[in-house]
Amino acid sequence: MTSLREAVRRWLGPGKGEAASAAEYSYAVHWTKIARTWDAARRERVRAALLALIGRGELVATAHARRLTVLEVDDSPHAGASLTALLGVLDALARSKSDSTEEWR
Repeated sequence: MTSLREAVRRWLGPGKGEAASAAEYSYAVHWTKIARTWDAARRERVRAALLALIGRGELVATAHARRLTVLEVDDSPHAGASLTALLGVLDALARSKSDSTEEWR
């Protein structure tokens, strides 16, 4: 299982950790804690909903203005940067899962 720190590091990418904003890092840590409790089906539903939001051009990465509600996540409004961080966390967890699966083959 991937540690919280490792998942965030993977999401932020190499060398970006020091330059990441406090909000971006906080959102990533928050969503990593939450998303790790979801099963794979829910993670995929949330990811698809976020990609649809991006496809419609509705996801603006505001750091604090909570304007977006994604029912697959919950019924609370979220900041665009928060949802962008969630998408990054879901991608990192999926990569981590596939990495660990390949490791054991």
